[in-house]
Amino acid sequence: MMLAFFTVVGVIVLAFLVQILWPWLNPVPDRDVNDQMGDFQEYQRLIQEREVMLDNLKDLELDFQMEKIAEADYQALKQKMTKQAGEIFTQIKNFESKHSVFQSIEKDLRSLEA
Repeated sequence: MMLAFFTVVGVIVLAFLVQILWPWLNPVPDRDVNDQMGDFQEYQRLIQEREVMLDNLKDLELDFQMEKIAEADYQALKQKMTKQAGEIFTQIKNFESKHSVFQSIEKDLRSLEA
């Protein structure tokens, strides 16, 4: 009778300890530093693409104003480049919404504006 009692108590204590110690015994691995650097490099690449695209749009506008290109070519190129720029802006926005550091910065900026 006593053996059964101690067995039940032992199982309960063991289950309790496993539940308490499980986070330390099986931690969720942190993202590797290389993954974080890869994310940062991807973000830098998107920012650079955005800057290049904006410069190209400015150059296109200037070339059109100086009558270096025909209006039909200007409209076609502008439409194509605007679409590409929109895709880049969307990728940047998606990236920023997935990473908490950008969310934190955006929240802080909004609080400063208020």
